[in-house]
Amino acid sequence: MVLAFTPPSEGISAWPFPQIAAYLQAVLSPLGLDIELKQLEPAALTDARNQGEFNLALTNNCWASGDPNYILRRLTHSQAALHTSQHGGYNNPEVDQLLDQAIITTDLEEQIALYKQVQAITVVETPIAPLFDQRTIIAARPWVKGLTQRIAYAPSFETVYLEKQP
Repeated sequence: MVLAFTPPSEGISAWPFPQIAAYLQAVLSPLGLDIELKQLEPAALTDARNQGEFNLALTNNCWASGDPNYILRRLTHSQAALHTSQHGGYNNPEVDQLLDQAIITTDLEEQIALYKQVQAITVVETPIAPLFDQRTIIAARPWVKGLTQRIAYAPSFETVYLEKQP
C-alpha cells in the first residue's frame, strides 16, 4: 500500500521533510506500507486536505504547559484545532467526555484515572503518531546575562543585559 506523505509547504527549507519521509519509509516498510513524499504548493495542499486527499500529514506542536489536559486535549479532543481546522479528523465522544470530566474535577486521583483511560483508548486507536521532539538550544557568550527561555521554547530577551567583557 502506498501512502502519500504531504508535508506543509510553508517553511519547506527549515524542515527535513525528505529525511522524515525516508525515516517513515524505513519504519513502515516492514508493515507493507510504502511512503511517497508528495510536495504541493500551499493552495493545492489546502485543497487536498480539505477534500481528504491525503494519507499522512505533518504538524508541529508546542507544549506551552505541562498540564496533561492541555496536551491530551490538543491531540485527541474532537474539537481541537488539530482535528477541525488542520484536518486530523479524530473523533471519539468517549475521549471527549473523559477529557471534559478531567478538566473540571479537583480530585487529583480522579484526574489521573481519567487521563489513563484516555491514554488506554488512544494508544489503541492511534489518532496521531509523534515522530520526534525538537530541542531548542540557546547559546550566549559568558558576559550575556539574564537570558532565559519561555516554556514555549522561545528565548526571552526582556531581562537580558551585558556585563563588561573580561
